[in-house]
Amino acid sequence: MNGCKIRQMLLSTRSVALFCVVFWCPYGHAVEQEATEHEQEHEGSNEIAISLGVVHEGRENDAAAGLEYERRFSESFGAGLLIERSWGDHSATVYALPLIRHIDRWKLFAALGIEDSHGHSENMVRIGAGYELPAGSGKVTPALAVDFVGGETIYVLSVSLGFSF
Repeated sequence: MNGCKIRQMLLSTRSVALFCVVFWCPYGHAVEQEATEHEQEHEGSNEIAISLGVVHEGRENDAAAGLEYERRFSESFGAGLLIERSWGDHSATVYALPLIRHIDRWKLFAALGIEDSHGHSENMVRIGAGYELPAGSGKVTPALAVDFVGGETIYVLSVSLGFSF
């Protein structure tokens, strides 16, 4: 691994740390104490969701589908697993471990992971946000994420359908 790749990985890690400090700390104690309507709807500590979306890299748009799992440790914090596959010019599979912060209906996340594309893997960082909308016994969450992979920036726009248990 050369010095340039190490520097890129460290910069990506710093981006996630900055994201966590900016979004997690100021709201932590106050939001934890509030009993909002959204928190009262929370039924289980686990959530599973399927997603469909578009991956935009450079001038190319590719279709994507994914599976997400989240384990909530409290009403405001969770961690999970994300597997996402995209097809087209940027065919790749993403495996990531997101940290998730819930503020009312907003879902903020930062994830470290690996992108497996065309036979080789690269470390990646994903940051993003979604807005949870109730839908019957589940919820629909449109989300926008930005991936930092190998010096490139990739945008992911998706909609997921999730269920708590």
